[in-house]
Amino acid sequence: MRNDRFIKFLSHLGAATLILAGTCLSFFSCVIAFGWGIRTMSAFAAAIAVIGYAVVFAGYKLLLSSDWQLLAAACLKGLLLVGSTLLIPAITASLTHFQNREFPFGYFAVIGFVSLFGYLWFRRYANH
Repeated sequence: MRNDRFIKFLSHLGAATLILAGTCLSFFSCVIAFGWGIRTMSAFAAAIAVIGYAVVFAGYKLLLSSDWQLLAAACLKGLLLVGSTLLIPAITASLTHFQNREFPFGYFAVIGFVSLFGYLWFRRYANH
């Protein structure tokens, strides 16, 4: 009995750590996309953001049959919604033919689409 509570505690602690680390990693990818002020690194930053999304999803899976599942789902949905807003500057830059070497257009477009489709998939996944 006591061992089960300790394992459940460790599982919840690990899930919280994964969700926090994945969220920080996803936000940090935006800094990488701008290349620390040197040049853009859109592909590398997009890969880091997708890894961050996967880490948050792993944290959600650890909390699947727990009281904390709704909070983890809200964190994942919120992160995906914030990522999908990156489509706005990507589409705006595309329509206005904004040509600046320092603007990570590829990062904004890829992460915006990945986030949007990830959000739509997760809504369907979480409802079943």
